[in-house]
This record gives sequence, structure tokens and C-alpha cells, in this order.
Amino acid sequence: MYPVPDGPLFPLKAAVVWSIEPAVKGISIDETGKISVDSDVPHGVTGTVFGYVEKGRRKLSAKLYVFRPEENPLIGAWHVDTRVACGESQEIRAAAAPPLSLRGNDWKLHVSQQFWVGKEQNIAAGVRLAGTYELDLKASKIKLTPTWPKKPPSNWNYLLKDGNKTLILQPLEPQEDLEPGCGYVLMR
Repeated sequence: MYPVPDGPLFPLKAAVVWSIEPAVKGISIDETGKISVDSDVPHGVTGTVFGYVEKGRRKLSAKLYVFRPEENPLIGAWHVDTRVACGESQEIRAAAAPPLSLRGNDWKLHVSQQFWVGKEQNIAAGVRLAGTYELDLKASKIKLTPTWPKKPPSNWNYLLKDGNKTLILQPLEPQEDLEPGCGYVLMR
């Protein structure tokens, strides 16, 4: 399949030989490019998928990460809600003016421990914040270390609600765009 900007995927009409290198026990790829992962492959295992198009005329590659949602339930795409969660009870309410600087942006937490905040499409597309993160699953904490723009690391408590569809991020240090005691509400 190959993507078309702002359109559907179309079948790639070329001979492709697929492989995973180095070989990873429990992960396979068939002649159509379908990847299968055995249930006993642990969270965090990586490999590289290669596609040799037309006998090597072009070589495609992509990093493959095995993850288990129970090991990192934050992985995926999130959208910043217009509301905030405040106080010990995490009461969700309307944000006070001025509006949150991250309102209307998307957060993406990747298996590779990278995060990204911004807008992907439309005229306002752009990156607001990007970097790495460290997750402490037992303590329900996440440390964000921005690499762009360069900012000091920030530490957050997190709480998942509504069957992991709502994420409350409560800062452990004051944030310039949040009222004291309040945190972001992110939705899947």
C-alpha cells in the first residue's frame, strides 16, 4: 500500500520482498508484508522491517516496536480538552481565562519514549513541544524532557479514567498556563 496525500491508500503494484532484520524470535512477516507477533514477545522488543522493492531498486525500512498497553497505557494519540481537572477530587470544569496554551493541540506518546505536542494538519499545523518521556507506572508519574523548544524537564502525576479514554495530567511544578492545583484533561 502507498499513501496519497489527503487520500486513500492504494495497492503498491511492484514486487516487494519483506524481512525483519535482525531476526526477532516470535515476530514474522509474510510475503504480503503482514507482521505477526507471538503473545510471548515481551514489551519493548524492537526490530527493523525492510522492504526490497523491485529486486533492490529501492529499499524501504521502518522501526518496529512491540508494546503492551498494560505496560504503557499512555501510548497513542490524545487531544487536549478545553476543560481542566482541579483539586484533590480532580473535578473537571471550564478553564479560567486566558485560554490554555496547549488547548486544541494533540499529544502523541510513542513506544520509543518520544512525545510530541502540536497540530498535524490544517493551516495551524506545527510542533509546540517535543522530546522524551519517562513513565513510572507504579507511581502514576511521567517526566517530560523537552528537546524542542529547549526547556527544563517537568514532572506530572497522571490518572486514567473512562476505560483509559481520559487522561488527567497534573503538574508537580507550577506551569505558566495552568491555574495552581489544576491539570490538563486529554481525550482519546
